[in-house]
Amino acid sequence: MLVKLNKANNSIEIKDDLKNQYLIYKILIILNLANAAIRIFGKQITEYDIIEYVWIGVGFISLVVLIIFCLKHLPQQVFLFNK
Repeated sequence: MLVKLNKANNSIEIKDDLKNQYLIYKILIILNLANAAIRIFGKQITEYDIIEYVWIGVGFISLVVLIIFCLKHLPQQVFLFNK
């Protein structure tokens, strides 16, 4: 985390690479959804065992978390202040 005071603009800049971490999380969740889809759609419904139902739950949870990550706004990185 890098915190920098910018006296010319009367602001504090914070660079914490949170955007990169969220991108990695989104990629991993998409891979998890793809894995769940392959496991679920690769068999007939009559051939489902308990593991396919677990993958349905994992896929649903991953989908919800992905929606939350996509709708979540990143924190502000530049804070203005007055003297």
